[in-house]
Amino acid sequence: MPVFSRRRLQQMLDDLSACLDQEKARDLVQRLESKKVDQALPSEMELAILWAIANTGDIVVEPEWWGDNRRPDAVSETIVLGRQVAVEIAAATDNSISPEEAMDRVALSIVDFCNRLSKGTGDHLYFRFGEATKRIEGRSFRQVLAPSDCRLGEELGNSLTEWIRKDRFKSEKITLSESGLLVEVEWKKYRQIRYHNIWTSLPPQAYSLEENPLFALLRRKADQLRAAKIGTVRILVIADVGSTLLNRIDVAPLA
Repeated sequence: MPVFSRRRLQQMLDDLSACLDQEKARDLVQRLESKKVDQALPSEMELAILWAIANTGDIVVEPEWWGDNRRPDAVSETIVLGRQVAVEIAAATDNSISPEEAMDRVALSIVDFCNRLSKGTGDHLYFRFGEATKRIEGRSFRQVLAPSDCRLGEELGNSLTEWIRKDRFKSEKITLSESGLLVEVEWKKYRQIRYHNIWTSLPPQAYSLEENPLFALLRRKADQLRAAKIGTVRILVIADVGSTLLNRIDVAPLA
């Protein structure tokens, strides 16, 4: 869901037009118009923060004169009076810790296999993935049973083939299980939408204060400001565009 209305986004683009070169403006517009949420929402937040900085009175977007090719998103002389301020904007999501990508890959491989056996069958499948708990160095970790390198072996292929060829398979479910994989597959009467046809009870979560995607994001963004001159104020702006870690940071431990 968009954060801002289309009219508001256009107004911010218009207000910033004098500060954006053609390449940067084109990049922002392309990401704003993307159907991918992980492209559109971060670009909305970037545009809004650049617009807010510009309204303090001064902004240079991705300055060419920066000390190296790791240019900050913006430099301003008016955020902190009398000091140069370098700003780097980051958008935090759950994408890097969510099991969705791995589940989608498994689901796609099963959908493709079933469609080859019976045209259109795979497009009606819904997937519920199991989870397991493992221990590493004395600590418990939950993980979804959807291996990113999943390949349907002969045994699973035979099980799916037999299930699909049954006269009444559409009213049944099948559970596929092998090392690292546990998924219940169900045929639905209506066509399923990609990413809406996968489910697991495992929430996005991290198990370390430093070894987690949010910390890694901050570290990468801090590197963008490495060439700042002595005396420059460095600011990292973290925009929440769907981050469980940010939402839970003050209410529950990471592990």
